[in-house]
Amino acid sequence: MGSRPYPGRFVTVAAAIVVHMAGCDGGDGGGGQPQEARSVVASGPVAGFGSVYLNGVRYETQDAEVQVDGAVARMADLQVGHVITLEGRVSEGNSRAVFVRLDRDLIGPVRSIASGALQFVVLGQTVTVSSETSFGASIEPASLLGLKIGDVVEVSGLRNSSDRIEATRVDLHSADGSYLVAGRVSALDSAQRRFLIDALAVDYSAAGIEGFPSGQPGNGDRVRVVGPAPGAGGMFAATRVTSIDDARLLPPTGGTMRLDGRVTRFASAADLDVAGWKVATTATTEFANGAATDLALDRRVEVEGSVDPAGVLAASRLRFCPPNGVRIVSEVKSIDLDNRRLTSMGVAATTGAATRFEDRTDAALRTFRLADLHTGDWIDLRGYEEPPGSGKTQATRLVRIDAQSAHNLRGPLRQTDDPDFEILEVAATTDAATLFLLEGAGQVAAAEFFGQPAGTVVEASGAFDGTTLAAKLAVVKTRDD
Repeated sequence: MGSRPYPGRFVTVAAAIVVHMAGCDGGDGGGGQPQEARSVVASGPVAGFGSVYLNGVRYETQDAEVQVDGAVARMADLQVGHVITLEGRVSEGNSRAVFVRLDRDLIGPVRSIASGALQFVVLGQTVTVSSETSFGASIEPASLLGLKIGDVVEVSGLRNSSDRIEATRVDLHSADGSYLVAGRVSALDSAQRRFLIDALAVDYSAAGIEGFPSGQPGNGDRVRVVGPAPGAGGMFAATRVTSIDDARLLPPTGGTMRLDGRVTRFASAADLDVAGWKVATTATTEFANGAATDLALDRRVEVEGSVDPAGVLAASRLRFCPPNGVRIVSEVKSIDLDNRRLTSMGVAATTGAATRFEDRTDAALRTFRLADLHTGDWIDLRGYEEPPGSGKTQATRLVRIDAQSAHNLRGPLRQTDDPDFEILEVAATTDAATLFLLEGAGQVAAAEFFGQPAGTVVEASGAFDGTTLAAKLAVVKTRDD
């Protein structure tokens, strides 16, 4: 964050009491009743508001200090999908945010779009979108197709091991001529006062420099660079370069950390980074959806534990986040608030404190949650089958949308008997007019679709009579869009 001093707000307790973590699994957070106040630092995409939901935990925010890109801000400036870092305290099962920080990754014009690769480029930074990307209300449709060359956008996301941005939120931004890039310094030329952030050449000879212990940026430093549009030669003439120093947010020994992100460095299961923070697993670490041997660069994980004297997060629990292989675009048929479940297209879906809720209807509820949903509402739900083979879904995102002309269902292919098949456990049928596609390759014969092995992710679109989906389009999926 650079210029902000270490807050010194944390209370160290004799023994950290770890609260059960739930994030990408969509379950509840906050199980357990600690008897003493303890510090917590959490990082990941915002799942909802009222106060703020982060990594499966609801944090009260009425007294929280908020910063966006190092400047004083309000909670109203944050949106679902923004990747934030939060300092807080937990006491008697209640979680309270003390400080919330958003560092946007990019503000600038779109220079190129590669729809097939689900990527676009802004100021030399390649941004990837996926089923995890929330698009602002002014982007229609709410996908990469809603962007065009020249649009000025702001991006927040997770970083992979190459420091590339995986967008969790994209918004249109006012074209005020002031742009921003966050990333790591490379190819530093201190004599010429230039460096690179990915493919962007930065000239900082006339820039204000903030927050660097040495007084100047160094290779590998994480920085925020602000300035006008690059000149004809593509050089970004920075007006300000600020250090973004996550170490200032590290809780004291015994404090709790909750992280949602990619494995950005991997030496071994006992020596890795998640979202840039140092993590170690041990013989007592509880693993979900995998084992220590499954850890590798760029795996998406949720990890929780306490900070040891060396400043390393000693993981008490680590969960591998399954990919979103399920999508339902249809009407809600039933809602069970007690069990946080709903049914749509005959599929039972479970939500939780970590499920990202969004409202893209005219109501545009900021505090939209399951209790605000009604039968008959249309939704675009993303998630994964849980448990595998059950036909049931764990929801990771739920977006309320306007009514659509067709129903869509994505999921693992089950039984096939041309012209019929199943997605999850939902019956689907085809006819002579059905268009079959292999994503990225184009139209294929029906036999190629029906010849796919069980478990292949497919998507079908058409009319749904409450029991069977009459598919006008059947696609073998190759992309997480």
